[in-house]
Amino acid sequence: MPSWAWHRAGVDSKRTEAILRAGRLAPRAEEASAMSGTEAAARLMHVPGIGPWTAVETLQRCNGDPDAISVGDLHLPNTAASALAGTTRGTDEELLDLLSPVQSAC
Repeated sequence: MPSWAWHRAGVDSKRTEAILRAGRLAPRAEEASAMSGTEAAARLMHVPGIGPWTAVETLQRCNGDPDAISVGDLHLPNTAASALAGTTRGTDEELLDLLSPVQSAC
């Protein structure tokens, strides 16, 4: 795909490079589908440009891990703070604290 097509699709160069790297490493990344959540996340985050949020979002879908929490999500901490603590704003740390009773019960 030529670079102008990425640009036209609204994908910046940083994300384009991450996508291309992930594509080149696809066989190794695919092995993560058979790993535990922690191992799989570490494998995925070995690819420059893939961070915790992308790794968890991938685990939710590819590894069927519905309990993986999307730390770094733009809206989730505020949504959880509103629903569970009655406040309007929340942080990732507060999100994890609010969800810890549910996580430990799983």
